[in-house]
Amino acid sequence: CKCGRTFKRILSIKGRVDHMIKVKGVSINPQAAVENVIKKFKELSNEYFIEVDKEGVLDSITVNLEYYEDRVEDMEMLKNSVSEALHASLGVSCKVRLWPFGELKNYPEFKKMLLTNKVTRVVDRRYKQQTS
Repeated sequence: CKCGRTFKRILSIKGRVDHMIKVKGVSINPQAAVENVIKKFKELSNEYFIEVDKEGVLDSITVNLEYYEDRVEDMEMLKNSVSEALHASLGVSCKVRLWPFGELKNYPEFKKMLLTNKVTRVVDRRYKQQTS
């Protein structure tokens, strides 16, 4: 660098380490990835909620997103586009569930998230299912 710095510069911070989870053998930061994808779609609001579950022996991710009804022409195309963008960003496939704007707050898990002092947008149910 011209200023005399001898160490490499950090290009960007991708998220907090304590938000990292391991899904399908891949360490991911789902919050950072989802937020980056949301910014690319004018049809989506900023509200989202991520669920990580176990289906048999496989992990599954479901991303719940709110959309603006007046901006969506083809719901299936939006869902597929968001799913592809999330796959490219996360490196793993995930299910996408779209909610009309304002409806996500009625989802029980989302309500629980809003009531806690520490807002986390990821609920990992994999380990709870194993012990039950």
